[in-house]
Amino acid sequence: MTLVSLLCFVMLLALCGAVPALTLLPRDPRGHRILFIPFLGLCSGILATYGLATFGLRGRTIALMTLPAFVLPTILLVVGTARLKQDWMTSARIGRDELKGALAPLLTGAAAVLFIAWPLLYHGHAAYWGFANPDQPFYMTILKYLHTHSFGVPQGTAGGDRTVVIGLSYFLSMLNVLTGIPVELLFGVACAGVLFLIPPSLCLLAEFGFGMPRGTSLVSGLLLAVSSVLAQTFYLHSLGALTVIALLPIGMALAIHYTRSTSLKNAMLLALAITGMFYCYYPGFGVLGIAIGSVMISGLIRRAISLRAAIIPALLAAGLMLLVFLPQAGAILTRLLTETVSSRLAVSPSSDEVQLSFALVLTEEVVPFIWGFSHLDSPALLPGSPNLAFFTLFTLGCLLLALLLLSTIGRLSRLGNDYVVPVVALLAITCIYIAGDNAYGVFKLIAWIQPLLLLGLTATCMGMARAMARGRLRMLAVLPPMLLLGQAGLNLVRTAQAGQFTSRSAPGSMHNLPSYSLRSFRSLAEIPDAFGREGMIVGLADPVVQRWASAFLEMEDVPFAPVLTLNVEDSDSATSQRYLTSSMKGLDSKYLLHWAESAADIVSPPAAAPVWSNGTFSLTPWMAARNTLLLGAGWYRKEQYPEAGLAWLQRFRWMRRRAEAILLNPSTGPHRLALTVVAGYGNPSVTRSLVLWVNGQKLEEIKVTGYARLLSRPFVAIAPWTHLELEVEEAAHLVPRPHGLWNTWIPRDPRRLNIAVSEFALVPDNGEAADLSTTMDLTSQASFRHVLFDGIFPDRWVGNKAMVELGLPHGATAIELVGMVPGVPTLPFPYRIRAVVNGTSVGEQSIPHPGAFQLRFSLKEVMATNDVGKATIVVEPAATFLGAQLGMSEDHRPLSILLDHIGVISE
Repeated sequence: MTLVSLLCFVMLLALCGAVPALTLLPRDPRGHRILFIPFLGLCSGILATYGLATFGLRGRTIALMTLPAFVLPTILLVVGTARLKQDWMTSARIGRDELKGALAPLLTGAAAVLFIAWPLLYHGHAAYWGFANPDQPFYMTILKYLHTHSFGVPQGTAGGDRTVVIGLSYFLSMLNVLTGIPVELLFGVACAGVLFLIPPSLCLLAEFGFGMPRGTSLVSGLLLAVSSVLAQTFYLHSLGALTVIALLPIGMALAIHYTRSTSLKNAMLLALAITGMFYCYYPGFGVLGIAIGSVMISGLIRRAISLRAAIIPALLAAGLMLLVFLPQAGAILTRLLTETVSSRLAVSPSSDEVQLSFALVLTEEVVPFIWGFSHLDSPALLPGSPNLAFFTLFTLGCLLLALLLLSTIGRLSRLGNDYVVPVVALLAITCIYIAGDNAYGVFKLIAWIQPLLLLGLTATCMGMARAMARGRLRMLAVLPPMLLLGQAGLNLVRTAQAGQFTSRSAPGSMHNLPSYSLRSFRSLAEIPDAFGREGMIVGLADPVVQRWASAFLEMEDVPFAPVLTLNVEDSDSATSQRYLTSSMKGLDSKYLLHWAESAADIVSPPAAAPVWSNGTFSLTPWMAARNTLLLGAGWYRKEQYPEAGLAWLQRFRWMRRRAEAILLNPSTGPHRLALTVVAGYGNPSVTRSLVLWVNGQKLEEIKVTGYARLLSRPFVAIAPWTHLELEVEEAAHLVPRPHGLWNTWIPRDPRRLNIAVSEFALVPDNGEAADLSTTMDLTSQASFRHVLFDGIFPDRWVGNKAMVELGLPHGATAIELVGMVPGVPTLPFPYRIRAVVNGTSVGEQSIPHPGAFQLRFSLKEVMATNDVGKATIVVEPAATFLGAQLGMSEDHRPLSILLDHIGVISE
């Protein structure tokens, strides 16, 4: 059904564009008129549906009116062409030669779908969601609203800003009428349909606009079909960006054609493209305006066109804009001008992490990013040393950039001023954005102008090959095509890699919701119908999950506890406190929606049986959700690596500086918090000072070293909810990125990684020993999940000292340590190790030489003064070393001994 809906979408575009294309464009044996049909249909359909929207019609009604409005004229045109002998009717006939000429460019579009959109076809529209971009549910909500309401956006969405509505929205309503598929599930289908159009649009620009040979146009189209930049845009489901990539070459081609023949027909075609982009996606209208304006200026300079002729398409476009939707036209223009002069997207060291995540395109990363060799958060493309791999791709990217600049030489590329002027203008805008630290603008522009860059690169390489073949460098003529082949090969590898990520939703990949599925979110729609649309609290502590859940819960205001922003803020910030206060006002509820499994987060779900569950989410009666912890602000999103060898890596969250949790329905009596924490990369010190807060009152301060599992002091919680906070007193800084050439202040990771928390649990304080295990086998990661300890790093190394709490049974005689002391020049031998149990020294022992050791410390004095129960064992090695200082490694931790086993020995 997905393939059928995709074909229906393309046919819809063809129906909408058949009349303007066949009546306004001349016949061409290369099939250009046929290739223009879906693009003109895209623009015509947008104008028609927006025009009907002015009358307050619903999306479904607009679809039912628009379909016959386009189908009937197309049928009349076909019938009239067959029966009448008028000249204009004769030109409207589609010949076999046209169909044959259009086939090859259309196959480049099919190649893009095959190489890029295969996960959609494989999984189907009902299960595929790309990279789960959090913007996608926002637009899905708008699509559902438009389908059943008059023009606008859902209440409270984007502040009521109607300029965020994408022009293709009503096409999905038409597709819904034809296929019966819900409009929100057609979002990916629409992206794939536009993806199919993008390579043919570049072929049209190359041939119809610049008069390039068919071979050059097809090579550039195929390069675009495997472009990883285009693939990432598709996997992010950036429908607006995809339409810009498709329509920018078409607008330029029609503008170039108009400068050669300033007829009214050609002016109408150009105005149609301009107006369609205006209502389709307002940032794209600005880019298209620069490109078309550059073509017109070039024509005026060359006196190929008069000023009067240049103004005609602009006047026609302005008239269409005012005629179609005057209030919306003003809002779009205002938004475009505001965004153009706004500096809100400029990035600085103090910017939030969402903005800072795009800042890598302001660094040396921009060069390989332009050519699709690297993407934000993408894994390595080449094997071997990361530094060597980066500089290899950087050098290759610089070479391709140099070849692109050679495309300005007309004799070499055969492109001319109609290409040079727009490309120079768009690259200049990109450079201005880079200079102005507008990272998001650079990120978007690189994708939008990708077709033009690949066309220039292809034309240059083909021109160089021709020039070499005619001269003395005949043997080297194969090198430029080989360079194109290498660029395509690297992009194909990156595209296939991204396709695998989006297909498998693998943890640690670029996917926004790894290990989740679209089906699990879709089934959330069952809850309001079965249990009502009121009386439910949603305790899903993930900003992306919250946005996807909102799209399917279909509630007026989804009551998240609390709402989380994509940009992580500390729990004591004004924004976090406002969201907490708003969320917790009406905490008297009937149900709690939460994670279904304990492995889903660092906190466990309610122990009570749920009344509804889909395996990912569960719904539990409110009063049955006793002693339940919900995470709030201050936490970064959960990460998990199930196959990792270290216990804490299998599931954890990074914490910023101060993070919160909400304890729901606490039972009476004292409680404690069990925490497993790891010192993060944001501070070179391995020591962290933790402060626990309960309802704004300080509970205790705890110092931990490296890696620790600890219990807090007991506290009494207040019903119906208690506010808990964990604060780190040490500051976390952004980690500098390697191989920085310019803008070195921009980090590789925009997060402030202070500590990682892999366990945050509530335990009753019953006065018994916290753990009765008498041994800790450090070679088994299971021990790190059950024993309380501090100062032992995840790889079993000890720093200045280590602490372990074990059970102290009857008949305990000694503490046993088994491990290894490395042969490091700075460590003194004999090497001394001191042990303390429950505050009492149990002696000091020496290790004569480096290597393995097995030591025992007598417990005679401890057992004489302590009751049976808990043994707090402190191990204090004599000295430490720094591997980085000794040139042994890049490890800056102070290390001493490697522990294998620590335990209590009994008679």
